[in-house]
Amino acid sequence: MSIRCQGEDNQPRCFSTWAAIALAGIGKLPATLADRSIEIKLKRKTTSESAERLDRHARGGLGEVASRIARWALDNRATVQGAEPVLPGALDDRASDNWRPLIALADAAGGKWPGRATAAALALSGRRNDDGIAVAVLAAIKDLFTAQRTHPLGSKRIVAALTADPTASWSESNRGKPLTEAQLARLLRPFEIYPTSFGSARGYRLSECQDAFKRYVPADEPDETVKVSKPIVKPAPSKSRKASKTAGHDGLDIHQVPWTVGRLTL
Repeated sequence: MSIRCQGEDNQPRCFSTWAAIALAGIGKLPATLADRSIEIKLKRKTTSESAERLDRHARGGLGEVASRIARWALDNRATVQGAEPVLPGALDDRASDNWRPLIALADAAGGKWPGRATAAALALSGRRNDDGIAVAVLAAIKDLFTAQRTHPLGSKRIVAALTADPTASWSESNRGKPLTEAQLARLLRPFEIYPTSFGSARGYRLSECQDAFKRYVPADEPDETVKVSKPIVKPAPSKSRKASKTAGHDGLDIHQVPWTVGRLTL
């Protein structure tokens, strides 16, 4: 809500400034915008996967859906506006602000929707993680598997190799300190890669990383942000992850919907 002076008498009046905005882009949003967003991350489609297109017939049916939504909104407006939904305790303050209107809508809809909304809030915003270097770390681990031909790779061995170069992006990623095993696990978690025990050590198996490798660091598209020390082979630069020249501020182009990540910003 904002206040603006309006009219010949310049009387202050209240105006609602709230709106839901959908953004799609490649790369990372500025921290102040990402903190106010609900991020929906998409996986890159492999060559063996197919996706149905939204054809003209399907788009025509959206008009009826929009009409029903508008009618429901009018019928339940007062209920939603006066709602005080119970929010999951795992959400931080900003995430709670983001999810409050959505969970209020789900509560008003009733049935299975309150449970679904709470589960979605926990899955998408329950744990905020720093994924700015996640793909670079993933690419470096792929290089480690290729160069050292060791399966599996222990967490200590990976961290030692990645932090051997003090100029690498993750050398100060842990609050000014080098990458740790715990932070490594957090960075890989969004790719559904988790450390496992083998013998007396914990680490990562190649078979459990292959899906993420195919989607994010395929052999013909090495990630240009990877910087690791010898003897790890440094991949050649690639333009595949650079923002389009037509992109706007921070590399975002709101005129196209790329495949990497979608964000719903409230």
